[in-house]
Amino acid sequence: MGWTNSHLHLFEIDGKDYGENDFEWDFDVEDYTGIKLGDVFSEGRKTFRYEYDLGDSWRHDITLLRTVEGEPGEKIACIDGARACPPEDCGGASGYSYLLEALADPRHEDHDMLMEWTGGKFDPESFDVTRVDRALKRL
Repeated sequence: MGWTNSHLHLFEIDGKDYGENDFEWDFDVEDYTGIKLGDVFSEGRKTFRYEYDLGDSWRHDITLLRTVEGEPGEKIACIDGARACPPEDCGGASGYSYLLEALADPRHEDHDMLMEWTGGKFDPESFDVTRVDRALKRL
């Protein structure tokens, strides 16, 4: 996604929450250390939920569409995608919508401030499959 992994996040699998084991949660959360996608997508399971930044609440439903056999040791690769990742700390879906509205309208009261906040070059339509693929290969 491009986020910095600097916020609390959870995985919900079959109604059970999994998260970081070094945080004191107010509800039952299992440690996700060592769980791999192959473990999650076992026993016929095809979907789970990922929530990033519990304050902004970016919720993603992850669905396995199909599997492809690869060579032993072969790395994962990105084959397609669309649109840029929303900037970190932009306020969730409603904050992101407001950000896009303000950036698109030079007369918007927050346009200049948000242009500066995004570094003046945020393009919500951009997606670079090569860049994503390079990042995946570093994992």
